Parts: sequence; structure tokens; C-alpha cells
Amino acid sequence: MSDAPESFLTPLIAEYCAYLAQEKHYSPHTIESAQRDLRLFAGYCAKARISSLAPIDAHTVRGFIAALHREGRQPVSLHRYLSILRGFFKFQIRRGRMTANPGVGVRAPKFRRKLPGVIPADELNGALDQPAQDDDDTRDGAIVELFYSCGLRLSELHSIDAAALSAG
Repeated sequence: MSDAPESFLTPLIAEYCAYLAQEKHYSPHTIESAQRDLRLFAGYCAKARISSLAPIDAHTVRGFIAALHREGRQPVSLHRYLSILRGFFKFQIRRGRMTANPGVGVRAPKFRRKLPGVIPADELNGALDQPAQDDDDTRDGAIVELFYSCGLRLSELHSIDAAALSAG
């Protein structure tokens, strides 16, 4: 999807970016990103032969996000596009140019969370087999052994009461 050189949205995008700079005090980088994303939306509207704000609805916004998704954009980027569009439409509503925000009911794909990596057992055993230099090394080795062998979460390991362990 390419940027639209000229569109009915061009002056509205310029006005919105000026608002972000002068009233919201957004960073130049954020404003540049918003401008680029809104130009991308303007290009989508041009391809869809949309020439005013009136016909833009949730289907238009959903179609735009779907087109970006098909191009391979990541969910985090799609969420950013939606956020910028919602802000832009909210601004247009405050200016009396729109009556409803078409971006509000549209959801982007969910984020894929990466699972944490696992240390191979032989690597961990090799590290734990090193001779302890002092009491701190012995303690740290016991903590790592407990953490790994029991599959504890860090918060569970952190909540262990060391005084209760030594008293028993």
C-alpha cells in the first residue's frame, strides 16, 4: 500500500499533526509517524474511491487494517495504526466534521506472546558443577537448582521465606 500524494485528507492530516505538535506537545518522531500512517490510510481511501469523511465507517477502517495485515504487518503495528486513526477521528468529531468514531469498534489481531527460552539441562548442570568459591556461591547454586528443578516462577522464588527454611 503506498502513500497518497494528494487526497481530501491531506489538509485534515496537516491540521491534526499541527494539533499534536502545538497542543499535545508530541515529539517530532511521533508526529512524523502519525502523519505517515494517516497518509497510508489516505492512500487506502483513494483506492476505495472515498472522497470525503462521510462514507468512512467501521467497515472502511476494518478493511484498511485487514489490507495491512495481509501485507504482513505485525499486530503491534496494526494496533498503532488503529490508535492513530481513533485519535484522528476523535479530533474530526471535535471539529464537527464527523458524528461518530469509526475506529472505536475495530480490533486488531492479538499479539503473539513469545515463550521464554529454556536453558538446556546439560549447560545448567555444567555451570552448577563448578566448585563453589565461597558461601555466596553455595547459596546461589542452591537457589538456581531449586528454581530450575522445581520450575518455579521468579515471583515464587522471591517469596520464599529463607528464615523459615533455616528454622526447620
